[in-house]
Amino acid sequence: MKSLLANITRDQVQLEPFPFLFVKNVLPDDVCQQLIKEFPPVSVLAKDRKEVPENTRLDYTISDVRNDSSQISTLWQEFMEANAGEEFVADIFRLFGPEIKTLYPQYAEYVDNGSAPGSGIRVVDQFDENMLLADANIGANTPITSGQASSVRTAHVDDPRKLWAGLFYLRHPEDTSEGAEFVIYKYKDGVTPTFTRQQINMNDVEEVVRVPYQTNTLVLFLNSFNAVHGVTPRGVAPHTRMFLNIVGEAKDRHFEIAQYQEQGLRKFARRVLNKFGIGMGGVEQRK
Repeated sequence: MKSLLANITRDQVQLEPFPFLFVKNVLPDDVCQQLIKEFPPVSVLAKDRKEVPENTRLDYTISDVRNDSSQISTLWQEFMEANAGEEFVADIFRLFGPEIKTLYPQYAEYVDNGSAPGSGIRVVDQFDENMLLADANIGANTPITSGQASSVRTAHVDDPRKLWAGLFYLRHPEDTSEGAEFVIYKYKDGVTPTFTRQQINMNDVEEVVRVPYQTNTLVLFLNSFNAVHGVTPRGVAPHTRMFLNIVGEAKDRHFEIAQYQEQGLRKFARRVLNKFGIGMGGVEQRK
């Protein structure tokens, strides 16, 4: 099986507000429908967890599959491996070469040579033998039946060790729920962003692109300090939100956010105000 990137070209890469791909109809429709049909149930993805709350993120990694492949179809096993192997990494460098050279100069020689560094699979392989480790997890958000919309994660940046991350959506054909869209943000002009760990104050960012939760849709980006993204709240959804989660990471961090962390009384005040549904941005504007 070819990777999701095999037929994507350089001219489909968008550069603002950070390098990313947003591509529809990536695979033949019959392949997508078969992947949906063979998508593992929540009971399998939850592994040993007996109870899983609503809208909980679950992942089944390549390492999990290699440890026990009995509950994952052959098609899904091949699909996962194809989007984390060396050919996939080579496609990342083919598509994002100039941007990789700028963001991660330690890989400039590979971009210049038209090649890619040696890579392995997360957890399975180690960094002492590979410059990069990749994965392609079966990802899911559990159904929402309580009637209260919720978001798995609002505006944030990913772990600074990640070089790329992506989602390939496989929405159930009977899923009529609203929301759960992938949003690309940028920092507001003149604003120094405030972080709580990797989460970003929503008053510090503005929406640029919204990617619908739609079958056969790929969104993939190079990770950086500017790669701010999130997911919109999801309404009542009796069906599992289904996707392939794609990631590649290095041993070391390639950007820092420590200096932007919210501290002291301001952090405490935000938590108190949030309990009453009041945002700090609104308070600050009234000052």
